[in-house]
Amino acid sequence: MARNCSGEVNCTEVPTGPGSYGIGLNDTAYIVFRAYNEKETEVGPSYTEIAYDRVLKFDSV
Repeated sequence: MARNCSGEVNCTEVPTGPGSYGIGLNDTAYIVFRAYNEKETEVGPSYTEIAYDRVLKFDSV
């Protein structure tokens, strides 16, 4: 996620400004991850099978 993806393939652009459906520069944003059930077994993964997601947060100071 970025304000400007500059053509990166795996990037989601988050707009700002009047009339946009994005997140303001001073607003709080949340990122949530979820592990889904397998379709065939209708069972979720065990904790030892989960590859944990990572998020890097950059601030301009």
